Amino acid sequence: MLLISLMYKHFPLNVTFTGYVENLPEYIAAADLAIVPLTKGGGTRIKILEYMACGKPVVSTCIGAEGLDVENGKEIILVDDIFDSFVEKVVELIDNKELRIKVGENARKKVIEKYNWYKACREARKIYLDDCDMVKKRTREKPRFH
Repeated sequence: MLLISLMYKHFPLNVTFTGYVENLPEYIAAADLAIVPLTKGGGTRIKILEYMACGKPVVSTCIGAEGLDVENGKEIILVDDIFDSFVEKVVELIDNKELRIKVGENARKKVIEKYNWYKACREARKIYLDDCDMVKKRTREKPRFH
């Protein structure tokens, strides 16, 4: 709640905090940037990858982007926690259109190069087939009795 209070205090009236929405792509398309102020949690950060795929610059805590192969200041803007210059970094992106565009473009390139579904499926298939080959080789070997 404190972060939201700080944001309302520092942001102009044209900033909207929506909560849950039915048509997320419509909102992402209309946004200039995305924020991920996570302070705890786990799992894959799909929402960050979605924003990046749309070419949106992201300001996140390090916890929010944990596990993603992203370069701070180039493909994403990271801060240690929500009290460590989070709001300042958001304001910096709002005020600096050139930086906002550059980070968004770099983010999109990163997702296309590293996180696209085609590449992920191809790598998963390769792992699966390699494992199948390993199992086939083991079944051809003579059984060992102890």
